[in-house]
Amino acid sequence: MWLKARTRAKNKTAFSIKPQDILIPDVCPILGLPLSKGKGHARDNSPSLDRKVPSKGYTPENIQVISYRANMLKNNATVHELELVLAHVKTL
Repeated sequence: MWLKARTRAKNKTAFSIKPQDILIPDVCPILGLPLSKGKGHARDNSPSLDRKVPSKGYTPENIQVISYRANMLKNNATVHELELVLAHVKTL
């Protein structure tokens, strides 16, 4: 995770984390999915390094490990867009 984050950050955003800053919980703090490390492609319950505030880069206080699914859901949606999706899903 650290190496991939360093590659993504290269000359684009702050990067001051060390491998030991990346703490992988047993369960996704957002969706409650048990996290499972595997090989190959990421799955919904794969651990994924998230920047809490994307513009602040990879700093120890701005990272968390969440599920790949949660990270993809919050990837680039605004709060307003997520609220619209939620409102729509509630009507189904």
